[in-house]
Amino acid sequence: VTTVPVEDEPPLGLHRGTSYTARSLTLPARATLVACSSGVAETATRDGSQFTQAALLSALRRAEDLSPGVVIETVVQAVTAFAGDQPRQKDANCIALRFLGTG
Repeated sequence: VTTVPVEDEPPLGLHRGTSYTARSLTLPARATLVACSSGVAETATRDGSQFTQAALLSALRRAEDLSPGVVIETVVQAVTAFAGDQPRQKDANCIALRFLGTG
């Protein structure tokens, strides 16, 4: 499990006419790419502690495997266990994609 450096750009589709920088990433076969909105790392407890990107990486490292379904379930469980019944202040979105390779 590792992070992929990304540039800070506005969310895709936020403003009409916004230009974005195209980038590429080489993934090994069977790699899973996980993208989460800032709302995941910024999920907070009642005392204001935030989940953080480090907690997200730690949860992913403990996952049984890195298939997309397991990854999403791992993230949901970790965030829910951290925040409990505290209402979310921001949307928390996550997507996991498996790269199967070129056969």
